[in-house]
Amino acid sequence: MFSKLISLNEKISSNIDTVGLKVLTEEDIQTISEEVHAIIKMKLQKRVPSNKVDNFDIAIDIDNSQGQLQIDIDLISQQRTKHEKSEQEIIDLTLEETFVELEKLLKEKYSC
Repeated sequence: MFSKLISLNEKISSNIDTVGLKVLTEEDIQTISEEVHAIIKMKLQKRVPSNKVDNFDIAIDIDNSQGQLQIDIDLISQQRTKHEKSEQEIIDLTLEETFVELEKLLKEKYSC
């Protein structure tokens, strides 16, 4: 049986308002990256059953060097079959919700 492989690649960036955030250490940045990865994975798995996804890769780049927190997320998903929602819509919603969760996380754990 053949299955259709759909590859989705979406990169999104966000400048997070750092007003009110403490100075982030390398350890903080690593923890934020791991938490963002977990959020994306959870949100994506809620939208697409694991038996419909061959693979997904998440790359997170966090830059705090200019006094502005820049977060780039690159999400690649390979799905076996089409899902009821468009693939692009799934990725867009996943990333949109991830940034909402990220802002909550930053306020809760990293505020001054």
